[in-house]
Amino acid sequence: MQKIIIYHPSKYLGGTEILFSRVIQLLLSVKLLNIHVVDYPDGILMGKFHNAKVKYHDVINYNTKDVLEGALIISSARNIYRVFYECVKNDVREIKPMFWLLHPSELYAGYCLGSTFLKKISYTVLKRYIAMLPALKFYINVIKELDINKNLWLMDDTSRRESEWMLNYQFRDDAILPLITNLDCQSISYPVTTQNIKILVISRLDDFKVYGVEKLITDIIFNKENNNITIEIIGDGEAKNKLIERYNNELNIVFHGYVENAELNRMIENNEYSILFAMGTSALEGCSRCIPTVLLPCADKSIKGRNNVYKYIHMNDDFSLGEYIDTPFESTGYITFDDVISTYSKEKYYLREKTKKFFLEKYEKDKTNNDFLNALGQIKSLKITMMKTSLIFEKYTEIIIKQRLKKGF
Repeated sequence: MQKIIIYHPSKYLGGTEILFSRVIQLLLSVKLLNIHVVDYPDGILMGKFHNAKVKYHDVINYNTKDVLEGALIISSARNIYRVFYECVKNDVREIKPMFWLLHPSELYAGYCLGSTFLKKISYTVLKRYIAMLPALKFYINVIKELDINKNLWLMDDTSRRESEWMLNYQFRDDAILPLITNLDCQSISYPVTTQNIKILVISRLDDFKVYGVEKLITDIIFNKENNNITIEIIGDGEAKNKLIERYNNELNIVFHGYVENAELNRMIENNEYSILFAMGTSALEGCSRCIPTVLLPCADKSIKGRNNVYKYIHMNDDFSLGEYIDTPFESTGYITFDDVISTYSKEKYYLREKTKKFFLEKYEKDKTNNDFLNALGQIKSLKITMMKTSLIFEKYTEIIIKQRLKKGF
């Protein structure tokens, strides 16, 4: 039976870790039972999502050749350089890799220390810096080989636009593989009144995600109809207390903190939320229930001097669940918060139907599961001996890996 390796060392719980836990469940459900996970001993997949049917290996100390040789390896694209380095250093001759780009920037961020800082300065500066990285030509050649061989998949068109612009490379047309959702379409009760608008936000309150939440709260405060708008926020993070201190005197916000799935289901079923604001897979929590869903903007700093930063999820012609704004590769079609509210007030039932259609066509459970399994079936083997490396690549990669090990991802 084909050995399948989930290579995802991570001590941080986020969407990627949840996704890989779903991948494991899906593989087991279709009787692919020879599954191994490479993680930290205190990592998320080995700990929180531990499964008795899976064999686990410590990324810091494991028999790399024995585990990886000839295996089908599923990993996020941020680990491309890492997997190849481990194979080269341990005389692994052949692997069957499936790398999935699960964040728009990770294809280059995984190979560029300090990319988040540089993005805050300028995307142009970041692009020029990346062009000077050691052994970048080899790394991009690996990406090209993976793409042509269908060993590399992109979660949405946002990932395609950002990666193509940054690396000056155009991916194959059929490279998009949407995220596994485990969500079925289900109808819920709907607000009867049109005067009061109940907004639900689902988002971590840290890192790049908090700036979109801040922008939304500010827009509600300055909206002339804000007396008819209430807001609840599900999610936690280091910025939570700052948000409470900054905004609670101006707007009554209910902070629910982190909510488990069962409780989230209960809350959505028992509350007549008008609109859900979120980004990434969190947006699908509303979308799957036919709640008009608006994508929060992604940003690396506070959003100022701009109001058209929102999109109803169904306004996307692609699979995108959020993108960074104010970039050279930003898509079009953004609207203001006032536009969001005006459209909702006039067309809420139409929005429900459009939201349902978007979900069924792109992210419904059976569709995403089948798409993933079909992509898995297209993966081809790669001979590591054919991928010529250099001493510069190996030394530079050692530095990156040491940094990742310190940070736990």
